[in-house]
Amino acid sequence: MKNLSIGANIAWQIAAHEAAAAKFQFIEKEHLFIGICSLEKILKLSPDDSGLNPDSLKTLQKENAEIQDLMEKLGLNTAHLRRRLRKKLGSGNYTHTKNVVHRSESCKKVFKHAYELSSSNEQVTCLHLLGAMLKEPGGHIVHILQEADVTEDALLERILSHISKKEKPVHEKEYDSATPYLDRYGRDLNKAAREG
Repeated sequence: MKNLSIGANIAWQIAAHEAAAAKFQFIEKEHLFIGICSLEKILKLSPDDSGLNPDSLKTLQKENAEIQDLMEKLGLNTAHLRRRLRKKLGSGNYTHTKNVVHRSESCKKVFKHAYELSSSNEQVTCLHLLGAMLKEPGGHIVHILQEADVTEDALLERILSHISKKEKPVHEKEYDSATPYLDRYGRDLNKAAREG
């Protein structure tokens, strides 16, 4: 099983806290969306308060910057989105007796689809989770995006495009020539062979 990135792990922890604080029995995909939109709050904490070592902090900063950049290009503000979604969700009436909050079935599907979206050799990031979530976002997420004049399809398209660019392997140029090494590295190889 692939690992979750530091950002995805923290977003999941925030989602669990959101669900418990609002008295929901399960972590719903909306709580996960709020968690992803809340990464910036963790970065504002001191290293001692966040509990992150310098490498983890740097990785989280990069992951959050990708999310912020994608959202801002569509005119979306993560702080506004999380506040609107929290208000839309309201609160439940479940009292947790344990310190564990489980994911709902729809939230588990988001994780499953995120694993499928990621390439075979990389971690599942918040972008994978967002992409998976936006394939079947549910009414609340669609509504807050529409309030910001953005469709879930527009955001999904940007995310999937970004993911595919990141995962494209860099291939050397293909050569159909009878002298591929000379074409690729120049005639200097031929000259060096004669002189050496």
